[in-house]
Amino acid sequence: MHRILYVSTPAPNLTITEVEDIVARSRVKNHDCKVTGFLCGSSRFFIQCIEGEQTDIENLFDMIKHDGRHHNVQVLHQGPCDSRMFSNWDMGVVLYMDRHQKIIDRYTVGQSFNPYTLEPEQCLNLLMDFSKLKNDF
Repeated sequence: MHRILYVSTPAPNLTITEVEDIVARSRVKNHDCKVTGFLCGSSRFFIQCIEGEQTDIENLFDMIKHDGRHHNVQVLHQGPCDSRMFSNWDMGVVLYMDRHQKIIDRYTVGQSFNPYTLEPEQCLNLLMDFSKLKNDF
């Protein structure tokens, strides 16, 4: 079992409709490849964890990091894991993180939330907190 956790910045012209389409297509592909994970996002950033067999995850992440719909992709953690954290999600998603300020406040350092400054464990905990919500488009 392998896991990759990363943050990125959406392209300025990326629409919510495009992101919803990405999520819909990814759920089908992830299910077929037995990839699980969770995505949180806003207009300012994405945080995603993907997990599955190493080859599948590395191939998927190679496509993700070269996708022009986001940039400044920064891997926070990559490596083997004993078990899946998001086993119930082909691709769980919360795209309107700002609606859940109480969760964000737990991970905010200083004046504003910035996932690029968080430790990997903090980002995973944040995703776990959001995974307890229903999908939020």
